Amino acid sequence: PKCVWFTGESFSKNIIYLKEKMGLIHDDICFTPISLFLPSAMNTILWPALISGATVILEPCFLPTKVDRILREGKVTVFYSVPYFYDKYVQSGMEDKLEAWKGVRLCLVSSALLSKQLFDTFQRQTSMLLHSIYCASETGVIAYNASPEICVLRQSVGSPMPEVEVRVINENGGTVGEIQVNSRLAAGGYFTPQDGFTSIGPWISTGDRGQWMDSYTLQVL
Repeated sequence: PKCVWFTGESFSKNIIYLKEKMGLIHDDICFTPISLFLPSAMNTILWPALISGATVILEPCFLPTKVDRILREGKVTVFYSVPYFYDKYVQSGMEDKLEAWKGVRLCLVSSALLSKQLFDTFQRQTSMLLHSIYCASETGVIAYNASPEICVLRQSVGSPMPEVEVRVINENGGTVGEIQVNSRLAAGGYFTPQDGFTSIGPWISTGDRGQWMDSYTLQVL
C-alpha cells in the first residue's frame, strides 16, 4: 500500500532469515485465516513456508469455529494471524479450544501491537504462546521473538534479525524513545507515478516508541 520497492537480495533475505528464525521444516503444515494475498500474510507465512517445502492450507476464514475445524482436520503445526483475529477468537465464547490447538507447535502474530491482556487470555484458553514478528513496510522484518520464556514473549517483540541494526532515540536521555532501523533487509525506497523512485534510509524511523528490555531484546510500547 505504501508502494515501497525491494531489491531481489533484500526481499530474499527477509524470507530466508524469517524461515530460519521460525525453524520451519518440510513436515510443517501452515495456516492463516487471513488472505495470503495481503503482504503481511504473504511475506510472513506463505513465502517462508514454500521455501521450506512445508504445506500451506489455502482457506482464509475468520470464523473461529471454522478455524478450529481446520486446525484439527488439517493437522496444522504453524499458525499465523494478526491481533484483531486473536481478539475476536478469545471473545467467541467457544469452549474446548484446547483440543483444536494441541497439534500446533508455533503460533505467530504481527502487523499490530499485541496487548499483554490478549496474550494472557489466548494463552489461558489455548495453552499457546504467541511469538511476535515485528516489521514495517519500509524496513521489512525488524525482529522476531523466538524465546521459550513466557515473560519475554509477553513483553517484547524479541531480538533484531541478522543484518538489522536497531536504535532507540530519546532526546531527553530516557530509556523510552523512537525506534529507528538501519537494515540490509529494508526497502530501497518508494515509488510514485509523479516522482518515480525516492530512496529512503539509511536510518528509517518506524514511528513506534519502545525501549530495550536488555541489550538485545526490544519492547514496543
